[in-house]
Amino acid sequence: MSSFGTIDFVGQRTAENIIQWTILGGAVGGTLLGIYLQSLRLVFQVFFASVVVASVATIPPWGYLRKHPVQFAQDSVIAEEDPTVTAAGAEDKQVGEDGEDPDAVPVHHLHPADSDEVDEARPLLHGDAQ
Repeated sequence: MSSFGTIDFVGQRTAENIIQWTILGGAVGGTLLGIYLQSLRLVFQVFFASVVVASVATIPPWGYLRKHPVQFAQDSVIAEEDPTVTAAGAEDKQVGEDGEDPDAVPVHHLHPADSDEVDEARPLLHGDAQ
């Protein structure tokens, strides 16, 4: 897999800091310069220039943003460390004596209208008139 189009987590933090400080500096500097020179147009030009500088510095995946690549564990390594995990990454299901999943929710808990406790609501639920 090519890592040219991606940046690592450290690079993401670095890019975020560059963007925040560059745009903040452009906003403050442009505002102070605009107030001093009495030019609203200059405020927006300096701010826009700071956005362009931050974008050029961080949007392409430059080398300084890819210095710490993430190493993912292989499936075989995970399976060796934890025997309950299969190579596909799913845990093996334990089946009870009756062949059913012990963690399964009983059907009568999912559909209370089908249980004996709510027999009076049954004709109304099925569209039958009393």
